[in-house]
Amino acid sequence: MARIVVLCSILILQCAPTVAFAAQTNGELFVVVRDGRPQATIVVASNAAEKVRVAASELQTYIRKISGAVLQIITDSDNPQGKLILVGKSKLVPASVPIPSGLTNARREEGFAILCNGNHLVLAGNDAGNYHGTEYAVYEFLERLGVRWFMPGDFGEIIPRLKTIVFPPVRIVEKPDFIMRNWWAHVPEALRDQNERWKLRNKMLPEPPFKIPNDSSIRDYLQDWKNISERPELFALSQDGRRLKGLPCLTNPDAVKVVADGVKAYLRRHEDENSCAFAPDDGFPRDFTPETMKLNQGFVELGGRPGVPGEVSISEEWFSF
Repeated sequence: MARIVVLCSILILQCAPTVAFAAQTNGELFVVVRDGRPQATIVVASNAAEKVRVAASELQTYIRKISGAVLQIITDSDNPQGKLILVGKSKLVPASVPIPSGLTNARREEGFAILCNGNHLVLAGNDAGNYHGTEYAVYEFLERLGVRWFMPGDFGEIIPRLKTIVFPPVRIVEKPDFIMRNWWAHVPEALRDQNERWKLRNKMLPEPPFKIPNDSSIRDYLQDWKNISERPELFALSQDGRRLKGLPCLTNPDAVKVVADGVKAYLRRHEDENSCAFAPDDGFPRDFTPETMKLNQGFVELGGRPGVPGEVSISEEWFSF
């Protein structure tokens, strides 16, 4: 994410919490909590999506952890009055607020906006598809109050203790520099939700915006091929000269065409998906066809041993394919 970091704000927050962020801009401060008592109300749309309701709940939870005050959550149809924290898009959010929106195959519409004046604080973003813009807006706001999530769960949280919480007039729009912001790991089932939430709090994107190439998924495009005995040249060669039914010959133009046709057919059947992916079997299968071998650069794969044919990098072959 493109970030705005103001060192003096951090120092003010640590030394004099009741005037935090005042050095960033001139104007009336938005008072969230004063002397441990709520001064603002959280508002969501009456038809707010689940992601927006979660964002509002997270905001309420962390304001309570910081100050002890519990902010009320209501909808825009409840005739809210006073200082309002508008979480997500609603009829109370001015049309002039530049909230990112849209969802295309390019996946470049992600982002959020924070707009604050003396009476209203808008925390909203693009929540279309797998986007979590409103949650990111809430977490950015909480980070600017000093909250940190270094590890999943309560143990990894840093929560400042503030009896008074104020925020300056600001106009912030952030969009991610990277579409893919995630990693994969074995996580126990009991900790999976906690791990996913921690990723969101750090503005990662747990749901991949593009198809993930699972092990052996190349086989999905080989199922309709003729028997090996009829078109052996379409299949890769093993080191001992056998044809590998689960791996195409990576330098045969006809093999490339068959897989390419399979990719096109898949995308026609799944018009709601923006990508297609495939990968070979696990265990570093390699095509020993002479033409394919010419592409190899001789580098060992991660953890591979020099001189062991089955442990060399095969990236060049796959890039060519």
